[in-house]
Amino acid sequence: MVTAIDTNIAVEFFRKNEKIIEKVSSYKIIYLPVTVVGELVFGALNSAKKEEKLLNRVRF
Repeated sequence: MVTAIDTNIAVEFFRKNEKIIEKVSSYKIIYLPVTVVGELVFGALNSAKKEEKLLNRVRF
């Protein structure tokens, strides 16, 4: 199965929401739209833990 996730789902995934992780993990291919990537990077750059969050996004 294939899916694309939005920013809210991606953020919950990074927050280690078990329900979201379980659902997202059930897909073989997960698309991350470029607008979502931009929002995640923007959020990471403007957070108190900038480096940690940015590295976390890149690893995703």
